[in-house]
Amino acid sequence: MIAEAMPQLVWTAKLDGTIEYLNQRWIEYTGVDLDEFGRRGEEAGIVHPDDVAETWRLWRAAVETGRPYEHEYRLRRASDGSFRWFLARGVPIRGDDGPVVRWIGTATDIDEQHRAVERLAFSSRVNQLLLETADPWQAMERIARMVATELADACAILRLDGDMVRTETIVHRDPAVNAAIAPLRGRRTLRIQPESDLADRLKQHQTIVLYDDDAMQMKQSAWPYLAAAVEALGAKATFIAPWHAGSSTYGALVAHYSSDFDPRDVGLLEEIAHRASVALERAATLERERRIATTLQQASLPSLIPRVPGLRFDAVYAPAGEEADVGGDWYDAIELDDGSVVVSVGDVTGRGIQAAAIMNKVRHAMGMAPLHERDPSKILDSAGWFLRKRYPDAIVTAFVGIISPDRRVFHFANAGHPLPLLRRGGELIELQAVGLPLGLRQLIPADGNAAIDLRDGDILLLFTDGLIEGLREWEIGEGKLRSVMQTELFAASANPAKLVARSCIAERVPDDVAILTVSVGAPPAWTLYVDDARAAVDARSHFVEFLCGAKTASDFVDAAELVFGELLGNVVRHAPGPVEIAVDMSDAALTLHVIDSGAPIPATNHHLPDDVLSERGRGLFIVSQLAAELRIDHVENCGNHISVTIERPGAETKADS
Repeated sequence: MIAEAMPQLVWTAKLDGTIEYLNQRWIEYTGVDLDEFGRRGEEAGIVHPDDVAETWRLWRAAVETGRPYEHEYRLRRASDGSFRWFLARGVPIRGDDGPVVRWIGTATDIDEQHRAVERLAFSSRVNQLLLETADPWQAMERIARMVATELADACAILRLDGDMVRTETIVHRDPAVNAAIAPLRGRRTLRIQPESDLADRLKQHQTIVLYDDDAMQMKQSAWPYLAAAVEALGAKATFIAPWHAGSSTYGALVAHYSSDFDPRDVGLLEEIAHRASVALERAATLERERRIATTLQQASLPSLIPRVPGLRFDAVYAPAGEEADVGGDWYDAIELDDGSVVVSVGDVTGRGIQAAAIMNKVRHAMGMAPLHERDPSKILDSAGWFLRKRYPDAIVTAFVGIISPDRRVFHFANAGHPLPLLRRGGELIELQAVGLPLGLRQLIPADGNAAIDLRDGDILLLFTDGLIEGLREWEIGEGKLRSVMQTELFAASANPAKLVARSCIAERVPDDVAILTVSVGAPPAWTLYVDDARAAVDARSHFVEFLCGAKTASDFVDAAELVFGELLGNVVRHAPGPVEIAVDMSDAALTLHVIDSGAPIPATNHHLPDDVLSERGRGLFIVSQLAAELRIDHVENCGNHISVTIERPGAETKADS
């Protein structure tokens, strides 16, 4: 019979779908003959449990409609109990007058083709994960879950550090087992000598396959306190593929099998390990370049901001997040021999070591030009000429200005840079000046210089575009910056650049940010800035020394010391992060500013707590009773500003005398 000579599994069925014939290949492959199949039907156990319902549903639908049947399912092989993919096709045989009289069908082994498609799709998903995730180790945690659920029974990610092998993560497809093996995560599982031996084998860049005896030996090599977790893993076969690139070995991907290891998985697992190795090498290369560029950029920024009469400077440089290359942002301030001060800020288009090198050259060129030229526009022209000669393809935005020796006039020019802002009272003034960036400046003549008069209390803010573009929406970033600058907290701070950075810069900065602030006028009479409020406790005695040195009355000193202590205690309890304290003194009053980085202080009438014996809740009440004025403001992502004004008793009498 032809059906017996065919390489496929062949069957025939009656009009109602009842199977009436199975060829010998079918019987030998499945281990089920016609009689047993007739008795058990769907429960014969030859179709994979996940495929049974759909297989029979489609077959019944074909019988009912008389349309050809086609479906892919997995059939159990009797010789070893494994399942392989088959393509089943059934066609109706019709009589002379048209109706179906019987069915004939075949099942063709397509396991290799099906698994090849699955492997290709799996490999593509792995590659996409590695491309989308900046940190390959994070991507490998997700890949481990994929391997554990789709290929093996469990998957571990090992990290190699010298001779130390640490299990970064391990995942099992069974939730109960996954919980049992949790102690292995983040641990060095093997004893010292077996761990060293495994490290040596990984460094040889060879794939390792462990079967029953080897796997048992590996279990015995684990630390005793982890034995239960290793035993729960239940691995009968283990596949280890090292991650390596060149002479560097980063770790390994480990696939654990609770049953027999499928040799067809070798190629796919090795491909995953290879792609992970490439991603790790790429990440390591980018990190090395980033460290070099960061070091170059940090070395290029001014190590010393001048301290000059009538001006106070504050500066922040925030490098881009780990996923980004270092850029070419800078700030600078230089005091000239006649007392003038040159300030500048700029940004090199592009990223990486080249951008940092160009930034260094341009900043120095702009720093040297004022020795021979005091016109800000011509300083930019000079730097632009230098840039075209040395780096003809580079483009740099920059702003430069010169503050007069008497601190009353600011002359400035712009080369395509974001406009600096000047805070005067509650008003913000844009420093308008027009000009193309360096590298393009020669195409259209610039408008020349602009100037603005300066007053005591003015605060000038220069910045690069990363400050306002960090939220990906320029309008949102600029709106947030303006909102912060208009607060009394900004005006009171002796470190306004740090305050702006804390409020406006995202946790993971997508671009470098440089900020320079210049405050005009006399500094506060006394200031303190510490990274932790708890470190400011010792400042109380220094504050008292300052008051005594100002020849204030002893009652006033006592009251001011009490206010200082209560405010500081409140900050330590509620916001133990950075704290800034400043004191403004006049003949009439002392104003104490305390700026913290904590959550908003709840609005209150500053009354005593309901429990009169409570040690909490009475601090601000005491302060309000001693102060002529108490104000509390909060700025989002920035902190609180507590301003307390205490009148100086007998000030008029002292002035009259």
